[in-house]
Amino acid sequence: MRQSSQSALRVGILCMLMASVAGSNIRCTDTEKRALLSFKQSLVDDSNILSSWESQRDCCKWKGITCNNQTGHVIKLDLHYVSDYYSAEQPLAGEISPSLLQLPYLNYLDLSFNSFEGLRIPSFIGSVSKLKHLKIAGAGFIGTIPDQIGNLSNLHTLDLSRNSAIAVNNLEWLSHLSSLRVLNMSGLNLSEAVSWPQSISKLSSLIELQLSSCNLPNVNPSSLPLLNSSTSLQVLELSDNLLKSSIFSWVVNVSSRLVHVGLMACQVQGTIPDIFTNMVSLEYLDLSYNNLEGGLPRSFQNLCSLESLNLWSSNFSDRLYDSMENLSCAGNTLKHLYLSGNPF
Repeated sequence: MRQSSQSALRVGILCMLMASVAGSNIRCTDTEKRALLSFKQSLVDDSNILSSWESQRDCCKWKGITCNNQTGHVIKLDLHYVSDYYSAEQPLAGEISPSLLQLPYLNYLDLSFNSFEGLRIPSFIGSVSKLKHLKIAGAGFIGTIPDQIGNLSNLHTLDLSRNSAIAVNNLEWLSHLSSLRVLNMSGLNLSEAVSWPQSISKLSSLIELQLSSCNLPNVNPSSLPLLNSSTSLQVLELSDNLLKSSIFSWVVNVSSRLVHVGLMACQVQGTIPDIFTNMVSLEYLDLSYNNLEGGLPRSFQNLCSLESLNLWSSNFSDRLYDSMENLSCAGNTLKHLYLSGNPF
């Protein structure tokens, strides 16, 4: 019995060694290497960032490339630019080649913070069908978001943020992204996207929503009964928009799993509505730089996980102090309470 166990162990170790040797011999395919070299040719690389992209080298070992270690297929292209005060390195520029379509297993594309000023987001990206993560934040794109992005049904993460020259008329294409978990469009111009709550509420798998500084139009309370809100949403960041108090009507419809709610500088007025009863997971709430009055609502007694509450410069009077007992359940968790800038 003991000898049998030792034999099985030897066989297992031998199999692992063989798999390791086989994996080390996996190289990228010639077709995908040519596609990447064509992609490189369309770029302007003044700092020679892609110096490792040489035809005689295995493209799985190139900067920014990750391959499947069993098949050699390119699955990840990460060339996001990281600004360094002490470095003279310049971001990539130029154009984005449709040769990316010849990477049929690509599931991760990050070109964030490069310099594609004046270019539109290429519509062919919507045909890179296996993409799960698309990140092109702060890359200088202009125009509108192509509807073809809605074809990326496997997408989990979409980050288009900080492209201030992109204007969005509608978000209907979002409704096709049924697998989307993280959406960041902060800094885009969404002033014409009047049905944004309806579009967002169709994303049943959404966990994180970042729409700060977007010129979001106000929420129409009469449309709220039509919403099928996400039950999975945990992060809701809508700061620096002209949403006013009707935004609370939408917040109460979204997930009870909310952990983070950011409504800084949203021109919210009046009292804080008593809508927090079911938000038992809430850890972060930012209502700073609004025009609020009264005190903390009774439903704050349910916020037993709250760690940070920001009411900075929100025009509260000393009546706020009288309602602080409603934070008693958060007594063991609350780490940050910001009340400065209020007239009391």
